[in-house]
Amino acid sequence: MRTNWLITACAAGLVMAGTALAQSPDITSFQGNGQLTWTNSDTNLFYQVQWAASLTASNAWRSDYSSLRGIRSTNGSTTVSVPMFYRVSASSNRSEFGAYVARTGQTNSYLAGDDGQWLKGIPSPVPRFSVQADTNVVLDNLTGLMWARHANLAGYASLANAIAYCTNLTSGGYQDWRVPNVRELQSLLDFGQFGLILPEGNPFLGVQPDHYWSSTTVPWDGTVGYIVHMGYGRTIHDYKSNPWCVWPVRGGQ
Repeated sequence: MRTNWLITACAAGLVMAGTALAQSPDITSFQGNGQLTWTNSDTNLFYQVQWAASLTASNAWRSDYSSLRGIRSTNGSTTVSVPMFYRVSASSNRSEFGAYVARTGQTNSYLAGDDGQWLKGIPSPVPRFSVQADTNVVLDNLTGLMWARHANLAGYASLANAIAYCTNLTSGGYQDWRVPNVRELQSLLDFGQFGLILPEGNPFLGVQPDHYWSSTTVPWDGTVGYIVHMGYGRTIHDYKSNPWCVWPVRGGQ
């Protein structure tokens, strides 16, 4: 089994750890906008991307909320978006990497361990969310993502109009707003809550108990995308032409 390959990248360029990685051609490009292009030179390996907004904080590394889905060995070339610092691990064992996800916070357990204490869950930081100097922007201290504080300024829109709205949005001095992917939307969910499935005490405004557009297309139909319901927490899919809520996000610090 091959493990412990590490690559760290930042806006200034790539820093590689380990002699095997120093000779590896796998990372073919890195742009300052947070796009990392990866080519799989060994199709027997499975890869996971982890990222950190800072290398000085404790437990700084985060995954993309799903084990071994950041980069798949079956793809010839993959581009992934991760803010600031990158770390890539590889293994010949698909289950080598656990998904580092927040615990739900449920304390009224019905069965021992039903909140995933035995998994690689991590506690939510305190505070989970920080309103920025421009009070229209909220930083998620768990994921490093920045969210529009008001979650319904765009109203209901098709996915194309949602993308256009986020692309043209200037808020908090930032112009790189976008429609979140489905994992980013799911990262906001707290299934220990009722009404709005969001962490208790969050500072967001105007969140609708309805579906929100993600930028993620279903693999079987390019006209259909995933939507996430902030009232129930469910993820389903719908035609991109239908109107749903829009919640802009940007790539973190």
